Amino acid sequence: MLKRIFTIILLCGCSLAAQAQQTLSAQQMVAITPMVSGYIDLPDDAIQSLKVKLGQMVTQNGFGSNSSQFILTANVVMLDKQTTATAPVQFMTKIEVSVYLLDIAEGVAIDEMSFTVIGVDRLENKAMIQAINQVKPRSTEAQAFMDRCRMKIIDYYTTRVPQLLAKADALAKQDQYAEALEILAGVPDCIDQYSQVAAKMSAVYVKMVDHEAAAALTEAKGLIAIQNYEGALEALKRVSPSSTMAPQAVAQVNAIRSSINATQQAALAAQAQRYEEQMRVHDDKVMLAKMQIEAAAKIGVEAARNNGSVANRINNWFMGKFRK
Repeated sequence: MLKRIFTIILLCGCSLAAQAQQTLSAQQMVAITPMVSGYIDLPDDAIQSLKVKLGQMVTQNGFGSNSSQFILTANVVMLDKQTTATAPVQFMTKIEVSVYLLDIAEGVAIDEMSFTVIGVDRLENKAMIQAINQVKPRSTEAQAFMDRCRMKIIDYYTTRVPQLLAKADALAKQDQYAEALEILAGVPDCIDQYSQVAAKMSAVYVKMVDHEAAAALTEAKGLIAIQNYEGALEALKRVSPSSTMAPQAVAQVNAIRSSINATQQAALAAQAQRYEEQMRVHDDKVMLAKMQIEAAAKIGVEAARNNGSVANRINNWFMGKFRK
């Protein structure tokens, strides 16, 4: 039954992806994060322009989400700088923008390409920005590079699913649920083994919400004991419908109702109704499974976005390659 649920969800996801991105199949949609090293030697406004270009290379070539495994980064090298004989004098800047796909966990670049571009402006830093703006994210060369990146990322995950599942399991056992989901959320959703990944994401997510539910139920029980029913209902709202402990939370709500008088029931009726509506998703098993996977993926993506160690690793790689 669970396998059938995941199949339904995957088919729905693939259909939506096809509608949103007509030129790419769902198999081609993978996660990659554009990021510039903090040690790159450029003016702040030029760094911002470079970040925009990397972001465009990701979004305009069909990549999405955030990954703490694969990073698109860049370096800029000055090839030539001249001033014109015109009035007013203008700067002509020729630079090489090299773009790298990093496997940040391994600390290695697994593919790269370069753009040679020229910018002209009466201000030197503006000439640099003009040059960076000449980078074409949808040029034939850029598309070919990003297609290679896509295939290498898919190949990476296809050959490492068992290791990734084991690593996620180990993190979940240490109550590091967001870190476990971060690993799983980067896996492309239509590789052959994705049903295993989806099942693991759902299982880890349930463990996480069970952990939170146990604390909420204990708190609610203590509040019920001192007849703080409003506080108990607030605590029970933290119990996710995805938790295996949700029936216990419903039982506590019913216990509250049987313990209070008519006046208190009227005061807490709206709060109790909102809680029941929140729990009603339990009646639809397909919707519940879909919600678990979507919530798990969202947590994983957010964890990747906020992973400060990724910036440190990019800086270390950058310094090792360009500042020896």
